[in-house]
Amino acid sequence: GTLFLLQILIYPCTMSSRKRSSKHSGSQRTVKERESLYRMIVSQLKYDGFELAAQAVSKHIASYPPTAPSSRLSHLVDLGLHKENDGKEYQILVHCNKAYC
Repeated sequence: GTLFLLQILIYPCTMSSRKRSSKHSGSQRTVKERESLYRMIVSQLKYDGFELAAQAVSKHIASYPPTAPSSRLSHLVDLGLHKENDGKEYQILVHCNKAYC
C-alpha cells in the first residue's frame, strides 16, 4: 500500500536537480513540472489523511514552502482519464473506487 507508493515516489526524488535536468535534455521546464507534480502528490497525501507518507515524500523532495492539503491531483487524474478514454475506463475506475471505500 502506502510503503510501496513511497518507494515509487521517493526513488526519482533522490536525484539532484542537475541530474534530473540532464536526464530530460536540460529542460528547466520539465524539472519545474516534475517538482510541481511532487508537490501535488504531497498535497494529495495530506488531503487523504496520509500525513506520515506526505512528510516522508516532502522530506525527500525538499518541499518548501510547505504544501497545504489539496485534492487537485485527484481531480486532474480524473479529468485526464476521462479525456483519454472518452469516459469508458473512467466510469469503471469510479465504480471500483466506490466499492473499496
